[in-house]
Amino acid sequence: MARSLQELFIESRGQPVQVGGVLVRQGDVLPITKGRVTIRFLRGQAKDHGVRLETKNGWIELTDGSRAMVVDTWRSPEFPDEISYRVSCPQKDLDMWNIYRLFHTGGLVTEDMWTGGAGMVLLEGCPNRRVYGCSAGGSGEFAPDTLVVEVEWHEE
Repeated sequence: MARSLQELFIESRGQPVQVGGVLVRQGDVLPITKGRVTIRFLRGQAKDHGVRLETKNGWIELTDGSRAMVVDTWRSPEFPDEISYRVSCPQKDLDMWNIYRLFHTGGLVTEDMWTGGAGMVLLEGCPNRRVYGCSAGGSGEFAPDTLVVEVEWHEE
């Protein structure tokens, strides 16, 4: 790929782009108002890769009962491969995208999204369940098999 996904997404103004015969997106929107969302990491060993959930004017409830509008869930051997959150999304959608940590020279670590070769491919889609192949960004090439994650949601 001559140009990075980041460049292609800037050109498309964030709309999905065709790369190597597949449709690549920056993120997705889950149609849910109030209920439960479950994230399952199916494949991928990079502990510095995960997904972000974000709701506008609503909340995502953490396991300790606290609530936030943005929650990052990281794939890591010390964490379970599956986690569920209660959500309330008054605007009837929950945004989701791929996140990753980049390790820079000098020891600086950043948590990024949508840079370089970062993107998501929809591998399977059902009315309340989707499986995505996610590629971390930075200077690497697009590699949607870096992290495979299933997201399932149910209204209450």
